Amino acid sequence: MGISIRDLKWLLETVLQFEPYESSHHLRYFLKVNGRIVARTHISHSRRGNERIDDSMLLLHAREMRCSLSILKGLLQGQKSKADYFNELLKNGNINQEEFDILCGKGNTNTWK
Repeated sequence: MGISIRDLKWLLETVLQFEPYESSHHLRYFLKVNGRIVARTHISHSRRGNERIDDSMLLLHAREMRCSLSILKGLLQGQKSKADYFNELLKNGNINQEEFDILCGKGNTNTWK
């Protein structure tokens, strides 16, 4: 069983609390903290719920989200928590400690599966 578009949308919206924005060709997602966009990704409208995502497409999403493929796959498989993702953003200099604390305060930091 692979990772579906539905899994990715659920992760972005529910676990990581990315904000969705509907554009003409894509569903765009933004992770904001203190009014600043710190990560983003998008899903084409042509991609549908149960459609599977291969590793090459996951890698593109991971790059847009500013994380490694292993972190994204771990999140989607329930093996990593949102704190692991935010920690990678912190480690890579995409957010500071204050922003990390704010992001981790948005609900619990458990895995989703």
